[in-house]
Amino acid sequence: MGPKSILPTNKRSSDQQEEYDPETITTQERCTDDPVWLKCKSKMIKGAGMAQNTLGRVTGLDDWEHRGQAWEEWGDHTLQLAERLTDQGAPSRLHGEYNRWMGYLEKMIGHVAGDEEMQYHANTRTEQATQEINQSRRI
Repeated sequence: MGPKSILPTNKRSSDQQEEYDPETITTQERCTDDPVWLKCKSKMIKGAGMAQNTLGRVTGLDDWEHRGQAWEEWGDHTLQLAERLTDQGAPSRLHGEYNRWMGYLEKMIGHVAGDEEMQYHANTRTEQATQEINQSRRI
């Protein structure tokens, strides 16, 4: 969700000026979004909002400025939500995939180096990552 359009509108009616309302996020959205993806998305959206806000301020287009502020607020709120999900231990497919690939890499390096402890650690990391991926699919 978020503001409907980045482009300014000519009309200033209240029904077209939809600001982001944190209360409009449903419980289902909170539970199903990947926290790592939410963090990435929120930072991109906030950056776009900051740019639009600045552009609106510089050009004197109040509508752009207000839309940019709404996007910034949405980005901040989404980042806070993602951090809360991460703190609560929500599984992340992206995090799991990263750890699984790092486990494979570590296992290969351990094999080449002849380090059995490194291989054991890599197997453990890969198994934990696979569990996190599977948990993220169930949600």
